[in-house]
Amino acid sequence: MGVLASHLILVGLRCSGKTTVGRRVAETIGARFVDADVRFAAEQGVEISEFVRREGWSAFRRAESVVLDRLLSEPPSVIATGGGVVLDPENRLRMRAAGRVVYLRLRADVAASRLANADAIRPPLTAFGPVDEARAMFADRDGVYRGVCHVIVDAESDLEHVTAAVVALT
Repeated sequence: MGVLASHLILVGLRCSGKTTVGRRVAETIGARFVDADVRFAAEQGVEISEFVRREGWSAFRRAESVVLDRLLSEPPSVIATGGGVVLDPENRLRMRAAGRVVYLRLRADVAASRLANADAIRPPLTAFGPVDEARAMFADRDGVYRGVCHVIVDAESDLEHVTAAVVALT
């Protein structure tokens, strides 16, 4: 599977399609796909929501950075990151150095709509409802995502178009 010369790292808000698009891109180009949140849960032996409940957000962010370091030290693959991994400036530097960072960008209202439809699987990150949570996350993170990425892909289009746009970057 050594198709990629370096990692293809997908960043963006929750429900921007990082996992779905990442998996499809990897299948299309014959590369390995890794979901950082799934890897985190596997390594910790507990879901992220439970880890955060027990240990707190600071401990989660530290542990998330360790997982990211491990992923970036592995052979090049398509990596779907957690939405908040970009909050640590060191993570941003490591991701940019390790590969091509693609921001799957969508408006807050679109993220809110997707989040509302996925609320059974994705517990809230804030005390707000899906719309206010998505707006807050977008306001806090859009500039950070823009700053870390090499390329922005419009994630509001249908899955085939978004996948094709990311595949074209490989």
